[in-house]
Amino acid sequence: MDQFESPAVLGDVLYANKTQVLVSEHTWVGLVQSIAERDQLALHALYTRMHGIVFTWLVQFVRDRKTAEELTLDVFHDVWRSASTHDAARDSVVGWILNQARSRAIDRLRSEHRTPLPPTSETVPSPPADVLRPSVSLWLPLSHRIAAEMGGEPLMPLSAGRTEREWAEVAPGISCELLATDRAQHRVAMLVRLAPGTAYPPHTHAGIEELYLLHGELMIEDRTLYPGDYNRAEPGSGDQFVWSGTGCMCVLLTSTQDVLRGTPPTNSAESPKHFRAFFESLRGEAYCLDCLSKMYDERPATVWTYLRENRMHGRYVECANCGRVRETFHSGPAS
Repeated sequence: MDQFESPAVLGDVLYANKTQVLVSEHTWVGLVQSIAERDQLALHALYTRMHGIVFTWLVQFVRDRKTAEELTLDVFHDVWRSASTHDAARDSVVGWILNQARSRAIDRLRSEHRTPLPPTSETVPSPPADVLRPSVSLWLPLSHRIAAEMGGEPLMPLSAGRTEREWAEVAPGISCELLATDRAQHRVAMLVRLAPGTAYPPHTHAGIEELYLLHGELMIEDRTLYPGDYNRAEPGSGDQFVWSGTGCMCVLLTSTQDVLRGTPPTNSAESPKHFRAFFESLRGEAYCLDCLSKMYDERPATVWTYLRENRMHGRYVECANCGRVRETFHSGPAS
């Protein structure tokens, strides 16, 4: 992250590539307004852009593809029925849809008297995959629902096909796909992908930040997020330590005025004496940051800083303690 001038704002980094095609938030809002006027083609356009992202987060949250497909169908039916209630001044369209997905998922689990299952190595794919797709197209049953309500025929537009996502590397190990940009409100909705062992720069939130984790694990300070998790940060708050040992992908809704501050501050002068044991324990085995943090009873950010300062190399292999495939550390030469 040293290539970021400190301090910098997020928008300077995201908009540095002048050749990228930006999709304005006004375009998304226009689709919702057309849906409110009962334009099914607008709904199809919105569905095409968002159903894979919605389904991916839902399947991670409820841990069941069939249930996630049912909920995805319900979410876009809700979009059709409630489009007129969307408040563009309060919610971005991407955030509005994902918040409906989250509410639907929570209500479903409550109605079934269950909570999300804890993550396992099988539910934390690494490296992060692309967005998932339902086993069958959900547009057909959605269009039939709408036709039954309106008394018309189901809308069967030509398939838009599957296009490759336009990822742009904005820093080593960090790629983004901008979904919607709002220059006037300084807001952005984007997919963010971190490579294994990559840290997002410390930053201060200029507005509300919402994060939906789709794949992998992500540590924010002392909290580890797993696929299907949601994180919200308030304006004025900040994150000093954001890091993924597995690599991850998330939807991030945030302000382009977030202040980035380069690498986390170091505190080597205050490193506990027992950190010296790292050099011995890491010669024989490789451990992930999570396990090292617990083994030495130190915050992950402190351990990570110490590892970096002492040039301990990361390897994307199985941790000798927990057995998960993550970035693990040893004191030998880099692999």
